[in-house]
Amino acid sequence: MTARPAMPSQPQLHWSDAAFHWDRYGPPLRPAPEDIRAMEALVRGMPAPRVLMLGVTPEIATMGWPAGTRLHAVDRSRPMLERVWPGDLAHRSSERADWLELRWGEVRYDVIIGDGILPLLAYPGECRTLVAGIRRGLADGGIFVTRHFLQATRREAPAAVFADLLGKRIGSFDAFKMRLAMAMQDDAATGVRVGDVFAAWEDAPIDRGALLAATGWPSGTLETIRPWAGKDARLAFASEEEMASLMGEVFDALPPRVGRYELAERCPVVGYRPRPQG
Repeated sequence: MTARPAMPSQPQLHWSDAAFHWDRYGPPLRPAPEDIRAMEALVRGMPAPRVLMLGVTPEIATMGWPAGTRLHAVDRSRPMLERVWPGDLAHRSSERADWLELRWGEVRYDVIIGDGILPLLAYPGECRTLVAGIRRGLADGGIFVTRHFLQATRREAPAAVFADLLGKRIGSFDAFKMRLAMAMQDDAATGVRVGDVFAAWEDAPIDRGALLAATGWPSGTLETIRPWAGKDARLAFASEEEMASLMGEVFDALPPRVGRYELAERCPVVGYRPRPQG
């Protein structure tokens, strides 16, 4: 029996390409308005919070923050900072840096927030490293807020995902991409190579023109999967139980908030309060 390769450290998702398609992405790959409302509710009433944002999700940067908020965003992709970040302001700044190389604890934040950040890291090692760093970076009484991308409760077969696509049972190409990637993953520890997801799509006997005509999707929609072509980067989708175990090492979870858009049940917004140390 041939052993599966371990998920490599620090997968590079080539956001240089993704940044050019950003305006074409939608839920579940980007947060929906109801996700933003859930995040706003979790930080509402905080007095002039100091916020660290992991990533440059514009919906989070521009959401309804409490008065006096000071927000600092960190992303390692220059194109994402240049093309997606809504811009620095007096109360809002950005920095190009790697999340795993931050000097956690030098500054204590009232809120640390990020959208879909853990699947970008190797599970469980890098995820555990980042979660531990976030815990050190939170002030007493602080909160970590994130939207997860969780593996389906009952894993799908790739063929079933394609059947739903052709049967007009998938509402968006973004939902299709997420479902296909999750269906192709054997387990969270090995993740799924994004180049393999693209190859499965490219090799599928699908009339692209007929698909666009049947769905009414814009002509450039199908190109949003092209940044994955040939890439060795992997995504890691933990199950609800795996994520609860990982986060439970240092955090207590607040009740999840689940939207109503397609695949929202796999993308809950969760707030986490740090457990006392010592």
